[in-house]
Amino acid sequence: MVGTWFNKKLTLTNNDTMVTGLPKIKKWWAIEGTWLKDNDLTGLLVGEGIAKNKNWQIGDIIVLKGIGTEKKLEIKGIFHSGEGDDQRLFVNLRVAQQLSGNTGKVSKFDVSALTTPDNELAKKAAINPNQLTVKEREIWYCTAYASSIAYQIQEVMPDVVAKPVRRIAESEGKVLEKNKLLLIFVSIISVLGAAVGAANLVSVTLMSRNIEVGLKEALGITMGMLCWELLSSIFLINCVAGVIGFILGQGVTQIIGHIVFGSGVPFSIYSVPLTIGLILFISVIGSIPMIHYLRTFNPADVLHGRS
Repeated sequence: MVGTWFNKKLTLTNNDTMVTGLPKIKKWWAIEGTWLKDNDLTGLLVGEGIAKNKNWQIGDIIVLKGIGTEKKLEIKGIFHSGEGDDQRLFVNLRVAQQLSGNTGKVSKFDVSALTTPDNELAKKAAINPNQLTVKEREIWYCTAYASSIAYQIQEVMPDVVAKPVRRIAESEGKVLEKNKLLLIFVSIISVLGAAVGAANLVSVTLMSRNIEVGLKEALGITMGMLCWELLSSIFLINCVAGVIGFILGQGVTQIIGHIVFGSGVPFSIYSVPLTIGLILFISVIGSIPMIHYLRTFNPADVLHGRS
């Protein structure tokens, strides 16, 4: 039998509130029936394994005997966890404390956190945090590694032993790593798509101005000057599009952050030079067809209407 919170409302030191409990920690559990509430002292959840062995059904009354007391509890839900928890009973924390005679005491608590995948620094710190340099320790301490979170829990609760559940932490890390690769792939495709769009824009612009270009070249303007003029106009258009895209991208990022993670995404100053670099890259790549066209351009053909 395990006693736990189900929808416990907590007030933090900054007066913010949060709701935590088993449904938040064990999100992958498949449950038939309903979760318990923290004010439900007459219900319990049973694992799929023990329910099959005992032939229990939702609505059955189970008598649990404790130290000098017993309670009749109704099965409100049967869950499948895929783990050893399928052989356990889960009740309200107060019920378990009363039956065991340990009022106000707990033996274990689970913490769910969105962690950063372990790298060499995290593995080094997991062996012995004291062997880190000052800079390494600062980076490790301020990053959401599973080991750094466990270390900070032990700092504020020195009488406990905090251990990451490696299988879960590593699984979450692998998912985040795959998502990272997916986002990088999508970003590359987006940049290539933007370059193709810029190339098409250049081609259309050049074809619509071919008489003007032919006349300028016939009057003695060099190909280099023509390329510079057209490149400047392309870069200006890309800058305007880049600024608009940057602003819209930051807005969409905040919306996604609040929808998915429940909080905003901090602005990174590194995104500014990255955006400028992408604008330059797209401008150059998109101008390749124009440069190739101007190299084979014959102003006489254009001015005589043959091109």
